[in-house]
Amino acid sequence: MTQKRTSRRFGIRVMLVSALLGLVTPSSPVVAGVWPSVEGVSFPSGRGHLPGSFLFQEKPLLPYHAGRPELLGSDAPPRPYEPGEFPEWAYHLRRGEIVAIGSFPLAVIVSGIGLQLGRFAVKSLEEGQFSREYAPFFFSTRSGSQYNQDERVGLLISAGIISVAVAVADYILGRREGRVAAEKGEENNR
Repeated sequence: MTQKRTSRRFGIRVMLVSALLGLVTPSSPVVAGVWPSVEGVSFPSGRGHLPGSFLFQEKPLLPYHAGRPELLGSDAPPRPYEPGEFPEWAYHLRRGEIVAIGSFPLAVIVSGIGLQLGRFAVKSLEEGQFSREYAPFFFSTRSGSQYNQDERVGLLISAGIISVAVAVADYILGRREGRVAAEKGEENNR
C-alpha cells in the first residue's frame, strides 16, 4: 500500500511540474495514457483541488518555444553551417575559447606545482634549511601548510593567464600553419 501511494505521489508531482513548465498539454500522450481524466487534480494530502484547465492548457504557461513556431520542430535534419555564414574572427574566437577552457584544468595543476615549489623555495631560504612543512607534493608532512585565500586566488588567476596564453599560442601557430599551407599550395600550382 505504501509503495502504491508513494509512486502515485511521485507521478502527481511529475505531472504538476511538467504542466507548470509547459512540457505537457491535454493532447499530450503522456497525459492521455497516464492520467485519462484531466478535469482536475486532487492532491493526496487533502490540501485542496486545483483545476486542470489551469495546469493543462493548450498554450502552456512557460512554453519552450516562446511563441516561435519555427522552434516547434520539423522532420528535416539540421543544416550544417555555410562557410561564409560567420565571420572568420568568430571562428578564431570560438576556437580560442574552447582551447582556453580546455587547458584550464591542466593550467591549474601547473600553477599549483609552481606555487608549491616557489613557496617551498622561499620558506626554505627564510629558515636557512629545507622546510619540510612547505615541501611540495608527497614530500611534505601530513599536517603540511594549506593554501590561504590569497594563494587560492593567485592560483586561479595564474591558471587563467596560462590557459589564455595557450589559446593565443594556438592561434599564432594555426595562422602560421595556414600561411605555410597557402604558400605550399601556390608552389604546387606553378
